[in-house]
Amino acid sequence: LMSEKLARNVGFRVAALDYFLNIDKRLKRVNFVEINKMKKIWFDASYDSLTRVLRKSVMDYWFNRMKDEAGGKNIAVIFFDVDGFKKYNDRLGHLAGDAALYEIARVMRKFSEKVFRFGGDEFVIMAQMELEAARVLAGKINKKIRASTQALEKAESSLCVTFGAAVYPADGASLKELLAAADKRLYEKKNERGKAAK
Repeated sequence: LMSEKLARNVGFRVAALDYFLNIDKRLKRVNFVEINKMKKIWFDASYDSLTRVLRKSVMDYWFNRMKDEAGGKNIAVIFFDVDGFKKYNDRLGHLAGDAALYEIARVMRKFSEKVFRFGGDEFVIMAQMELEAARVLAGKINKKIRASTQALEKAESSLCVTFGAAVYPADGASLKELLAAADKRLYEKKNERGKAAK
């Protein structure tokens, strides 16, 4: 027995590891990692380094988890696109652009725990709520972003976002379907605004 070889009592973890390495042989190569290092690896894999919001790569995981916890209740997916960000970035420089993205994400985090950076200047929020509540929330976020980005150093003007929202299960059963529906509504808003400006 292992406890005899080690001349001490063997805990469950040691016994389980020994079993899977030497008897069952499921584990081929085992590395031990300190829990704090493992948490850092998980954090770095899950969170965007610039904005400190969740990465696009973990959206499916969080959507499925929220769906399981919601028990059939609505889950809103709100897609945000920062208006005029390329021009802002070109005019003020990449450092100012990075600062603006960080600020936009910071504002969004005040309203929701589940904020994701979807692309360069695109963000997604997932929250358990009805469609109308999602639209109201997105409007509040846009108002705060306008005020907050106006206060940034070097900012000659504020940034704002266009958004589109979709709700599970009415607008789709999968995250892919919900993102497509929200994205479509976002671009419909942009097109309406473009026509109104002419």
